[in-house]
Amino acid sequence: MKRIVLASASPRRSELMKRFFTEDFETRVSDFKENSSETDPLKIAVGFAKGKAHDVAARVSHALVIAADTIVTIDGRILGKPADRDEARKMMTLLSGRTHEVVTGVCIVDADTGKEEIDWRKTKVHMSPLPEEFIEAYIRSEEPYDKAGGYAI
Repeated sequence: MKRIVLASASPRRSELMKRFFTEDFETRVSDFKENSSETDPLKIAVGFAKGKAHDVAARVSHALVIAADTIVTIDGRILGKPADRDEARKMMTLLSGRTHEVVTGVCIVDADTGKEEIDWRKTKVHMSPLPEEFIEAYIRSEEPYDKAGGYAI
């Protein structure tokens, strides 16, 4: 049986993997650069997941490599990971009391054959109105800064 390799350093992705795989899996950080001139969030999420999975698959053998990427959009605008408190505050304020879309792309690559399987999901998420005090306390935490849109469910 092939080993499972998660192409991510994300604690949330590891936590999800532990829910689905009772056996051990490895994690490897991808060197794939998340740069794209693409404007379609679905194409970006799938492209980034594919890039990360293939990057790690090129460095391992006898493994299935799993990678994912999530994009948050609102009003046609893509929200990445906030760089600082100001950006996190703007994102939380923009999302507060509104519905937005979360797109996740997933790619699984057989490191030995290069065969890939790709899937994706789009989800509409409604965020309740967030009091200013909540937003300020949240951005003082470490929570928003490694998540697309500044939050995770």
